[in-house]
Amino acid sequence: MRMAMYMQGWVLTMVLSKGIFLYWGKNQKEKIKMETGFEKLSRLRDKKGSSLIFGADPSNIKTLDLVAPYVVGVKPNLAFYEATESERKRMMELMQHARSKGLVTILDAKRGDILDTQKKWAEADIKNFNPDIVTLHSFSGQDAVQPYLDLDPQICAYIMGAMSNQSAQIQNLVTVEGLRVYQHIALDAHEWGNGRVGLVVGSTQSKAASDIRSIEQARVPGNEPLQFLSPGFGKQGGSLEFVSIAGQSAVYPISSGLTSEKHLKGKTPAEAAKQWRDDINAELGL
Repeated sequence: MRMAMYMQGWVLTMVLSKGIFLYWGKNQKEKIKMETGFEKLSRLRDKKGSSLIFGADPSNIKTLDLVAPYVVGVKPNLAFYEATESERKRMMELMQHARSKGLVTILDAKRGDILDTQKKWAEADIKNFNPDIVTLHSFSGQDAVQPYLDLDPQICAYIMGAMSNQSAQIQNLVTVEGLRVYQHIALDAHEWGNGRVGLVVGSTQSKAASDIRSIEQARVPGNEPLQFLSPGFGKQGGSLEFVSIAGQSAVYPISSGLTSEKHLKGKTPAEAAKQWRDDINAELGL
């Protein structure tokens, strides 16, 4: 949605789909304010009193509508929608519908390769899905992140830090500096993104979350804490005690807990979303 207003030679333009606010003076651009994905996320957390993300792996617009009052965003996992063209179209429609409801859109793509490849992936992902935030792998370094940040000045990225699956052991190795690999990745996120790069830290990884918050305080005390994307509640066994460690700079995607009859346990998706929201807020003291 776009709106332009003309008043005594001044031009005010608002592009509401991704929070762009442009303000021109006479014959020149006087102010440009662009709301990044993380800024939009923080604004919605404050407005809605929720840190919950609808995981949508996979799901449909009807379920999104049911849980929308209790979530701040949607995070479809691209892997669940790539097999056929019809599935990709369904995901694109889901993302568009989420945007129309004012929610943050997180493309869970987990791309990670050399610079030229990342440039092509960034072009495709932004053109096809227009996300506010994207998930990326971190082991190819800043080359994995920079093409996305350069192509879209609003997009933000969560890079893989401390995964919730048990086989992810490389992240726990200790380097010669005495830091865990995930702590090094956290420091990289601070260096690369100028506030636009956060970290995936699974909600099963309470120690990792504590270690990362500690190294942030020690090495980059003047910076805001990294934004965490913390999956793992539900069948992966994430613990609510993680919430108090991660603090308010974290969001929690839940998929099966809002869609699977086994995990809903007789609740509607809306009732389950409200319960998760309230449980997380209780841990935060809200």
